[in-house]
Amino acid sequence: MKRGFSEIAKQAPVGLCTLIGEEFIVEMANEAYLEMADKTEEEVLNKRLFEVIPEIRELVEPVFFNVYHTGIPFTATDYRVVLNRSGKPQTAYFNLIYQPLRNEESNIVGIIVIAIEVTDLVVSRKKLEQREQNFRQMVMDSPIAMTILRGRDLRIEMANELMLTRFWRRTAAEVNGRPLLEVFPELKGQRFPDLLLNVLESGQVCRDKEAEAIIDAQDGRKVFYMDFEYAPLMEDSEEGVTGVMVSAYDVTETVLAKRAAKEAEERLKLAIESTGMGTYEVDLLSNEMTHSRSFLQIFGMNPDLPVDRKELVSRIHPDDLEIRRKAHERSLKTGVLTYEFRLNRGDNEWHWIKAWGRVLFDESGKPIRLTGTILDTTDEKLTLLALRSSEKRFRTLADTLPAMVWISDPEGNLYYYNRSVHEYSGFTPEELARVGWLEIVHPEDREENVAKWMHCIQTQEPFLFEHRFRRHDGAYRWQLSRAVPQYNENGQVEMWVGSSTDIHEHKIFADELEEQVIQRTQELINSNEALLKSNTELAQFAYVASHDLQEPLRKIQTFVTMVSDLERTRISEKGAEILQRLRSTAERMQQLVIDLLSYSRVNKMENHFAKTDLNYLVHSILQQLEERIDHLRIKLQLDTLPVIWAVPFQMEQLFTNLLSNAIKFSDPSKSSKIEVRYQHLPAGTEKSALLNETWDYHKIEIADNGIGFDNEYKEKIFQVFQRLHGKDIFPGTGIGLAICKKIIDNHQGLISANGAIGEGALFTIYIPDFSPEGLSNI
Repeated sequence: MKRGFSEIAKQAPVGLCTLIGEEFIVEMANEAYLEMADKTEEEVLNKRLFEVIPEIRELVEPVFFNVYHTGIPFTATDYRVVLNRSGKPQTAYFNLIYQPLRNEESNIVGIIVIAIEVTDLVVSRKKLEQREQNFRQMVMDSPIAMTILRGRDLRIEMANELMLTRFWRRTAAEVNGRPLLEVFPELKGQRFPDLLLNVLESGQVCRDKEAEAIIDAQDGRKVFYMDFEYAPLMEDSEEGVTGVMVSAYDVTETVLAKRAAKEAEERLKLAIESTGMGTYEVDLLSNEMTHSRSFLQIFGMNPDLPVDRKELVSRIHPDDLEIRRKAHERSLKTGVLTYEFRLNRGDNEWHWIKAWGRVLFDESGKPIRLTGTILDTTDEKLTLLALRSSEKRFRTLADTLPAMVWISDPEGNLYYYNRSVHEYSGFTPEELARVGWLEIVHPEDREENVAKWMHCIQTQEPFLFEHRFRRHDGAYRWQLSRAVPQYNENGQVEMWVGSSTDIHEHKIFADELEEQVIQRTQELINSNEALLKSNTELAQFAYVASHDLQEPLRKIQTFVTMVSDLERTRISEKGAEILQRLRSTAERMQQLVIDLLSYSRVNKMENHFAKTDLNYLVHSILQQLEERIDHLRIKLQLDTLPVIWAVPFQMEQLFTNLLSNAIKFSDPSKSSKIEVRYQHLPAGTEKSALLNETWDYHKIEIADNGIGFDNEYKEKIFQVFQRLHGKDIFPGTGIGLAICKKIIDNHQGLISANGAIGEGALFTIYIPDFSPEGLSNI
């Protein structure tokens, strides 16, 4: 039955996983669950879930503990989780059920996880909601007056601020949800309701140009001229058209402007002449010409004297007469006249003149009249010629450069390449104009190249990009391309000037160097892993060896005791002394093994941090040492100690060793005293290269006035088997302080010692003040 259920679970379309114990060991995970987690069966089975998928620990572990300890199932819909898939963090959404797993005695032994990924559904729903919100926001933010009407009663669903304030002169609360004709009864009899209903019935867009709309507002009746567009709205294909979106363009001013256009014509002529332009008209049927005063002034003639048309033509440069003739011939066909010519105004200088005109035709298409303007453009022409000369020099200079130089317009379209571009690519100017510059770029670099280039065009940030260009022989070489915008006097971008420099050798060298760094890094990682494995195996060996060594020691002690008891009356004094020495040696050996076992257990891999009340811990230790303290009449002075995040049993070892040392090395010749002092140190309070200046610390000092030690040995005493006194005077193995040092190292802290012979010893420890979130530093 169990095997059948397991097979069914593995083939289930939903993710199934069973976790055992408080460490949440993965007992079973079906294919659907493994696919969601982007893991294989070998990666997860019989492993702690949070070791396999560490990124979900902070979010999921509290929920698991609650289900495990309370038996209350946990369910969640659209639960957001960030998972590492294909080496990248991805946001996913799940429908989850966490069910307690019970054994035959109904005891909770684990958790059953049921997971259904709904990422696509959630994302699609969010997109749909966002599109609806965007549409409504677009209507509300539109610079065009807009409203949405629903149903045949044209009920107002919404209207943007411009429609409400500019035309309706009402608030949203006054109109939303009400029929249009109820809000604006004056529209009855006007043509708008019929047009709107026709859109509802036909589903066709309707446009109404320069329609007169009359609206009654609180400040009186208003007349508007509007361009309307009525667009059908459909909720879905089955319901058909359910509403109309109305867009209203206020063209009142345009209509009024058209009415005043005739009056403005004369003012326009005066405005043209005020710019320095000369105007003229030619009756093409009679060949009679009329002109403005400024026209004659441009030609250098007295406007108060009669002028012969032939005299005007005689002042045109002879080389430009043919240009004039052809321009007039074209105008009789196209209706547009435009050309430039040089004019001698009688001052022995040639002036550049720009002529524009339009030919009017009768109903039969016969040209009947020419109206035109002329403008002296000498200054602009000379500037343009100078600019062209400067551009020619620039092109000559650019063509001599070995680097590729190019220019684009403000929109990012390249229109100039220097000679190096054509020589490198093998494309002629015509070919490059036809295929485009992207043809040179390596296919793998094109998408990023275009995205980077368009970003710079939009933000006007300088362009800097490394990419590969195809050489004329088909080889690709790395180039570093730079481009900067050039601004005009108004601060607008006129063009982008760029260059591309060959960096192929440098790039190849950098890539090889990076590959070497990656290789060396991997070698270092492999070495660290091997070292960690070796240390773990060494610790396991020390534990097993220490455990197995205790058994023969216990037998030696037992046999010595038995011999002593059996031969008590017959053993000599020398024999009794030898047995006592044997017993003491066995006891010291056993203590050494116990200390070695303790030292091997202080392993960073076994850390389980928890809140640890040091006050409670120290008082418990002192109760165990109470008999020795009373016997030696030692006075204790204790500060209030903090509650810290630490490994509890290691803290107990630490303070037991330090307090036992202070008692053991007390001076019987004077009143003994032990002090435990505490101080909280904010980050940077104490300057030391061994302390992290960004962390807060707990500083705890254990001071005594015992026999002390020579300060020369303050570093040596933390080494394994290091003793400053004979074992006959002060018993011990020389491992206790080494254990203390290892415990403090495991907590990323610092321990130091200072002493003076006959004055006492001071041990100072620094433990980081870590919050639960900061334990990742340990």
